[in-house]
Amino acid sequence: SEYALSCFMVDNDADPEIIEEDFDRMDTRGIGKASWADFLNFHGQLLDAVPRPIEEKVHIVRSKIAALSENLQRASDSGGVHLITCVEELLELLSSRFSGPEDEALRALNLEDSDSKVSMLQLLKCLERLLDLPTGARIDLRCLRTACYEMGLGQASSMNIHDFVAAVNRHEYR
Repeated sequence: SEYALSCFMVDNDADPEIIEEDFDRMDTRGIGKASWADFLNFHGQLLDAVPRPIEEKVHIVRSKIAALSENLQRASDSGGVHLITCVEELLELLSSRFSGPEDEALRALNLEDSDSKVSMLQLLKCLERLLDLPTGARIDLRCLRTACYEMGLGQASSMNIHDFVAAVNRHEYR
């Protein structure tokens, strides 16, 4: 989602679970979308909950804006942000990387147990690191969800890593 992408642009090591929780809180209608009003309302409530003077709250907001602006400029200087939105492109990238045995893929994903369940955002973050994408390149969350669906994994918000790796290994793009 655009929200996750912007969070990762501000902090490349952002926790995918926290991003997903924040987005779920913003998505008050439960439709998988957050409007600009939802975004502002959510962040306004967060700032109201901080027991600090208004000047400090303004400083917090301005420092976040400055960090995002700096990262956007850096991405622009390096050729911009490339968002992988094409399912075929993603599946080809995955197929090229998951060419070995499952345990190799699990090590690459930094997971020890193939029965581990991960959220889609955790999987997205792992895959971006694993695929060694160029600076500024990201995988669109909707693209990953669609790829999982096309590989027969359904539309769950989390999945078993063994099932994911097996689906990539048997996919027709091999």
